[in-house]
Amino acid sequence: MFAEDGSEPVLSRRVTVNLAEGLHVRPIAMIVDVVNDGGVPVLIRFGEKEVEANSQLNLMLLAAPQGSELEILSDGEGADRVLDQLENLFLTNFEVEGTTESGPVQ
Repeated sequence: MFAEDGSEPVLSRRVTVNLAEGLHVRPIAMIVDVVNDGGVPVLIRFGEKEVEANSQLNLMLLAAPQGSELEILSDGEGADRVLDQLENLFLTNFEVEGTTESGPVQ
């Protein structure tokens, strides 16, 4: 998946799942959107499990509960930007303007 000739260094970020429900469908969909829009390969590791982050099913298989420490890895042009976006999702508990983890802002 990653370049083995050493042309691009593999970059990584460590994040914590702070969602009470753990990593579930809505945040997983947001991760997949960032990865697929980013155009670079992304792997997510949780314990002994490692999955490609371009598929909701792959990420569901991680079964990462609240408090889980994940490592996100990527390489290639634009990898730093994609990793920053993914890290920001975790740091903000997957909140986007106009929504919260529990739904739209009333």
